[in-house]
Amino acid sequence: MLDADPLSIRNPVSAILILLLILTGTAQAQPPDVPYPLEIQKAKEVIRDLRVFLDYDDDTATFATWPLDRASRKLPPDQIARSARLGLALWASVLPAMRFRFVNRPEEANLAIRFGDYKKSGFGRDGGRAFRPSQWAALDISCGRREENRRPDGSPCVEGENNIIILYTGTWAAKPMDFRDNLMAFRYFDWVFDPARPHYVKDQGPCRDGKEPGTVWRDTCVPFARVPLADSFPGCDLPAIIQHEFGHTLLGDHTYTTYDCVEYARRPIIKRDSCVRLFDGEFSTLFPGDGVDGWWNRRGVFEADAKRLKWMGYQVSYPVSRASIILSRPGGGFLKTSDWREAQRAMIWPLQARILTPAEAKRQLFVTDVRVESAAAASDKCSARAARASR
Repeated sequence: MLDADPLSIRNPVSAILILLLILTGTAQAQPPDVPYPLEIQKAKEVIRDLRVFLDYDDDTATFATWPLDRASRKLPPDQIARSARLGLALWASVLPAMRFRFVNRPEEANLAIRFGDYKKSGFGRDGGRAFRPSQWAALDISCGRREENRRPDGSPCVEGENNIIILYTGTWAAKPMDFRDNLMAFRYFDWVFDPARPHYVKDQGPCRDGKEPGTVWRDTCVPFARVPLADSFPGCDLPAIIQHEFGHTLLGDHTYTTYDCVEYARRPIIKRDSCVRLFDGEFSTLFPGDGVDGWWNRRGVFEADAKRLKWMGYQVSYPVSRASIILSRPGGGFLKTSDWREAQRAMIWPLQARILTPAEAKRQLFVTDVRVESAAAASDKCSARAARASR
C-alpha cells in the first residue's frame, strides 16, 4: 500500500530527467507512451527473470511469521504458494516479457515476499507494503530478517529498498476462492442499502427508512461498526493483495480518483453515488484499500491498469492474455478464456454501473487460476518448499 507518487517531481530521478529534457530541448521528442523510462528500466529488466522467495516460518528467532486466517489458523503451505503464484500470474498474463519462478533459497532470488507481525511500517492487519519500479535493487534478505526495519547488526534499513514486499501475518483467505465470503459480502451490501432500515433521509431530516418516495441513502445514517456478518469473514483474499502489492513494483503509486469514500468497505459497489472508485470509467486493482476490498470478487486485470502499464512503457497484450484464465462459480460451471474482456463479462460487475442483483450474484464467475505455463503446478510445489527450506 504504497503512498508516494513515483511520477511526482518530488522524486529526484523524475525531476532530474525532466530538467535534462527541458535544457536539451528534447522534452517534446519524448514518446508519449514512455514518459519516464528511467523509472521502469530496472523493473523491465527484473521481470524477465523474476525469482521469488516466500519468507515465512515458525522460527521465533526470526521476524518472519506464518500467515494466518482471521481465526488465527495457519494457512496450508500449498495455499500460500498458490496465492503467490496467482497474484503474480495475473500481471504476467498481459506482460509478454514477464517470466517468474519460485526458488528454495533466498540466495537464488531477486524478490522476497515476507509475512511478519509488522508494527512500524504503516499498515494494518489486512495490508502490506511494496516499492516503486525505480527502487528495484539487489535483494538483501537480511534487512528485517531478525527485527523489523533492522539489519542483524542493529543498523536501520527499509525492506522495500532491498527488494522485499512485506505483508502482515494475517488475516488472509487463500482458497481458490472463498465463495461463501463473496456471497456474504453481497448480503452485507444488501444490509447497507436496505430501504427497511433507517439508513436514509428525506429533505435533510433525521435518519429514517427508505420506503417513502423522495428518501435518499445517507452514509452518516449507517452504523458500519455494527454491520451484521462482519465477524464471519475468515480474511481478505491473499492472491488479490499480492497482485496489488506487486503492482506497485511495476507502476508505483496507487490509482487515485476524484471521487473517494472514507468507508472502504463499500467500494466494491459499482456506482458512483455508492462510493465506488472508477478511473476513466474503469476499476483498478491499484486503488488504495484497507483490506476489506479483498473480501470480494476483484481478481483480474482491468483496462485502467493496462493503460497505465502501456503509458509507463511496458509491452502489454491486454485484452489478450498470454495465459489461460480459469473462472468458476459455486456449485459448478466454469469458463476458460484468453480474453480479459470475456472474463470480465463472466464476472459481471466490472462492466456495469450498478450493484449486482441477487440473480447476478449467484451467476457471477470468479477467477480461480491463471495458467501462464504448464509448469504452474510444479512452481506451486517449489514455492511451498521454499518456506520450509533452511534459512
